Amino acid sequence: MSFSATRGNFGSVLFGFALLGPLFAAGACQRLSGGPAPDSRALAASEPVATPVPVANSVLDQIHTANRGLLKGMRPDGLPITDGPGVDPLIEEARRYYDTIGIPSIVGQPPRTATGAPQTLAEWKQALGFPAQLAGEDRAAFRKRTGVVVYYNRTELALGRELGCVRFNEITAAGKAMPGVACYVVNYGHGFGEVKASMQLAVHGTDPRNTVCIIYRPSLGAGHEIQFYVFGPTGKRQEWAQLDTLGARPHPMVCMNCHGGDYDSQRHLAVNARFLPLDPSLVDFPTDAGADLTRAGQEESIRAVNVLATETPLTPGQHELVNGLYGGRAQTAGQASVNGWVPQAWRTSAENHDFYDGVVKPYCVTCHLAAQMAADERTLWSHKVFQTPAAFNAASLVDYVCEDFSMPNAQPATRGFWDTTRPVTVGTHTYPSAADAFLAHEGIDRAHCKNLASVMRCDRGPSPDQLCGDGANGITCDRASGRCVPHRLPPTTSAQL
Repeated sequence: MSFSATRGNFGSVLFGFALLGPLFAAGACQRLSGGPAPDSRALAASEPVATPVPVANSVLDQIHTANRGLLKGMRPDGLPITDGPGVDPLIEEARRYYDTIGIPSIVGQPPRTATGAPQTLAEWKQALGFPAQLAGEDRAAFRKRTGVVVYYNRTELALGRELGCVRFNEITAAGKAMPGVACYVVNYGHGFGEVKASMQLAVHGTDPRNTVCIIYRPSLGAGHEIQFYVFGPTGKRQEWAQLDTLGARPHPMVCMNCHGGDYDSQRHLAVNARFLPLDPSLVDFPTDAGADLTRAGQEESIRAVNVLATETPLTPGQHELVNGLYGGRAQTAGQASVNGWVPQAWRTSAENHDFYDGVVKPYCVTCHLAAQMAADERTLWSHKVFQTPAAFNAASLVDYVCEDFSMPNAQPATRGFWDTTRPVTVGTHTYPSAADAFLAHEGIDRAHCKNLASVMRCDRGPSPDQLCGDGANGITCDRASGRCVPHRLPPTTSAQL
């Protein structure tokens, strides 16, 4: 059986370090002690109203290209059918994938008797030796001791996140110990783009949306060392992940939209995927939850996470990023990251520096640096586009950005890119948005984007609501304004997503 798992024309743009989460016990969410849970829905209602931005026909569709990158076979509540008639074959393929990757036996942990991948996040973390919360230890102390990072991912997923990683030594079938790295990220947010509410949920470790995990295992062979797991809000393993309002996407293809590589349906493994280093200038940190959760308070944990990323097969551009963030001293304890770092090739003028820092870095390169190779070891042309100003200028990118609106290829990234409340200064000129800065760089303006006016509205095509969400996300298309607007659902429904 073959599956649609081929990369689209441009590579991929999405998500930023797929790693981290709260503690789970017996598959159920275990809230860490320390302070009352926030009223996230009241906070969400106070969020500012977003400016009009393009409503793209599809996003996150660079690996699984069929059906707008989404799974088929959905229940009335918007969740995938996972058993019986109507189940998407990619759900079954995800189970074959989990059976293939399993979980390693590691030094210091009891041998695992079950086959296949763990069924719960708690089991996954225990198998890999993640530290547990100590008796009497509060949330803040646990995070500080274990190097957990808490932040809001503003340009890629628009969710609160909690990130943690470990090293481990795998015991291979031949009895050899091989070093590996595993990380998890818990996503928080009842809705996407709710900055205050999502950040507070992450700070308090409550109501996780899902947890995505990544592992580096050299024992799986060259090109197949990086693999992925997804766990739902209760810690149960899932064959899919939902990372925007549009619906569920198949695992692990959804991960490789940003982590690069492709899916090998013959071996049932991801191939040529990468870890994603964390550039702290691209995310937001809590400012009202104590000094330990500010950027300064988390710098050492961020550095440690980025050092672990360098122990995996990163691309040259990713290594340059980590070296640049720390001035070549990433291995030095206490070394803080810098703001405004850009590659050497983009420092030839103030304009090039500012363009990379304000347009390319936040909306393009996190994923394009990772998306280096296809399954056949062919270097993707899009990977080279951002290496130098000359390569960028020689590429024809306008069609992707303002003709078919396929880039950026993530919902929050598209919104941020076109958002006129996020001005970008390049040289001596300030533009209303990153999109306007890009278009000016190409010698044009919004008037050149012939379909922009219609794409700004969701009231088009046979299913306007599906352009905004999958019917179970609390987002719908308002026909009068042509805007995607909140349509709040009962908490028991939205919490399932």
